[in-house]
Amino acid sequence: MSSLSLASLTVESLQTLCRLTGHDVTDEPWRSLSASELSDDDRRFVAFYTSKNFGASATAMNESTVWSRVIYPLLMLAEVRDVKAWSQVPLTASIPSRDAAAPHTLTGVIDGVLAPESPLRGTPDLPYLLVVEAKRGMDASDPRPQMLGAILAAAALRRQATARTVTQYGCYTVGDVWTFVRASVDLPVAEALPAVHLEWSREYAERHEPEAILELLRGIASSEG
Repeated sequence: MSSLSLASLTVESLQTLCRLTGHDVTDEPWRSLSASELSDDDRRFVAFYTSKNFGASATAMNESTVWSRVIYPLLMLAEVRDVKAWSQVPLTASIPSRDAAAPHTLTGVIDGVLAPESPLRGTPDLPYLLVVEAKRGMDASDPRPQMLGAILAAAALRRQATARTVTQYGCYTVGDVWTFVRASVDLPVAEALPAVHLEWSREYAERHEPEAILELLRGIASSEG
């Protein structure tokens, strides 16, 4: 059994864990997920946060500041019913491999998720949406392999005994720009790599279209919750 850190995943190492397909920006499911109307209260809260951040330079801020000012407020506004926003969520899962006796283990901490609260309270249950914030500086890396690895791990945890295919949502942010993906993860029983088909959204710039981002977040939380 090999153990891999989500934070250290690269495109090459990810391709040893699963088969990836899909690369185009798609119209669906994003149009359908954005179909619900925001309330007047939603719009007032969005306008408040947008006005606070409109003149800020999200590309120059450190990751913690961007997360607290730009990313997490919209995640919190997307909460519906029992689905809540959470930060710094640990994730560990066993992933099937071609060698049934030696599955891979993926482990790491995800920047944020939308997930129901667990029966223990105060902690998240299995996540519906995983959010990875791009890191900056000399050690900056591509956020997409980490996000896709987290999607694979979450799908393995959410898999039902009678089902092979799990739908999992992910998102990565660069500054105030959000990009979403829906993954259909086919998890074999053994001796085959999982297959992950991706449907990408376009990029959404928060300072110009925060309501569109919130509609998507709320649509994902509502459809899964």
